[in-house]
Amino acid sequence: MKKILAVSIVIAAVAVFATSINFASSGDSARVTDNLPAAKAPNIAGGMVRSVEYGNKWDGSVAANNSTQSAFSVPGGFGYVKMWFHNKDSKSVTITLRHESGKEYYSKTLLGNSQDIWYSATDYPQGVRAGKYTVQFHSSEGAVDVQYNGFATDKP
Repeated sequence: MKKILAVSIVIAAVAVFATSINFASSGDSARVTDNLPAAKAPNIAGGMVRSVEYGNKWDGSVAANNSTQSAFSVPGGFGYVKMWFHNKDSKSVTITLRHESGKEYYSKTLLGNSQDIWYSATDYPQGVRAGKYTVQFHSSEGAVDVQYNGFATDKP
């Protein structure tokens, strides 16, 4: 009887957790969205699930002859950023992320038809500065065609 009760509790817990997360897929990329209340999502660290608050979320696509930019803001207290970039063009593109103070946090050249994910906590374990960020997209080989998304959270 105790084994059946313990198994039932585990199955119920898994069912509740599984219904709170949706996995959406499009083409060769996948996106995780949440159905949790008010800007909360699960964060698993050290085998524990803990709540994370989003400060901001952003996404978009940029297309231009050879250079363009986009911007987003990181609110105070939400200094952990995750960015995803997908260079959809066949030519390489250089992506640079810079804070309004001039500090450069990320710069990388992506080959044609490639992707990259940047976690700020890897390079900046104390978090990044609050404020406005500019993302510069530049290609000396041809057109820029990049899809991107990201978010700022309160925990790494």
